[in-house]
Amino acid sequence: MPYRIGNIAPFDETTPPSHYGGTERVVSDRVRRLALRGHHVVLYAAGGSLAPDGVELVTCTDGPIRLTPIASDPEKRMRAAEVALERAVRDIAGRQQELDVVINDFGPQALALRRKYGISVPFISVLHGPIVPQDAEAYRQFPDDPLVCISDSQRRDAERAGLHVVARVYNGIDLKRHTYPLPADQDPLGGLPFQPPDRYATAMGVHTPNKGTGDAICIARAVGIPLLIAGKIDPTNTQYYDQQIRPYLGDDVIDIGEATD
Repeated sequence: MPYRIGNIAPFDETTPPSHYGGTERVVSDRVRRLALRGHHVVLYAAGGSLAPDGVELVTCTDGPIRLTPIASDPEKRMRAAEVALERAVRDIAGRQQELDVVINDFGPQALALRRKYGISVPFISVLHGPIVPQDAEAYRQFPDDPLVCISDSQRRDAERAGLHVVARVYNGIDLKRHTYPLPADQDPLGGLPFQPPDRYATAMGVHTPNKGTGDAICIARAVGIPLLIAGKIDPTNTQYYDQQIRPYLGDDVIDIGEATD
């Protein structure tokens, strides 16, 4: 039986992302597959996002928040995201008779707004990051709202924090988009001093202390393996990159820039 599904994406990046954007890529692939299975999907995302065939797109910002002048100010950035989220939830409130369920990929703030607007449609929230005390406390305010984890480790942490976890669902990827080896004109390793089948390690993700890019450099050099790093330098993390990453780049540690599909 087809369902009518709303999906709230984060607003920092477009969906799908034009550059780095793990959650946005997962959301894009998910709504595309849901539509292919015959479900009606409404996607709430940043301006500039692209809706797959069969998906209704509701943009809640003029563009991805990370690329705006306020991106380096955490408070203004969060406020912009919350304004976008409220636009999405208001739209859901106005069409809740047309929806069976809403997938929340934004965070606990969406549950607070669901309560504020008296929305009866159930929200299923997907946890995309570590279970930090602040978020755990926020989710505990909504003990009846189901949460989905993306790994067994995350689920254990969430359950220890007293959260209402109903399932673990791994993030899916489209294998057709990730083939190896790449055509020569698409190979990002072209021109590097080491090439497959040489041994090398990779570290991908946002360059932040908790993602461990600096640790990856130390480990790679300790075992004598070249390292490729690929990730975004968020405006809020430029100091970390300049102090903990940039000084240690060299022939054996190469930053190939922000990873895309």
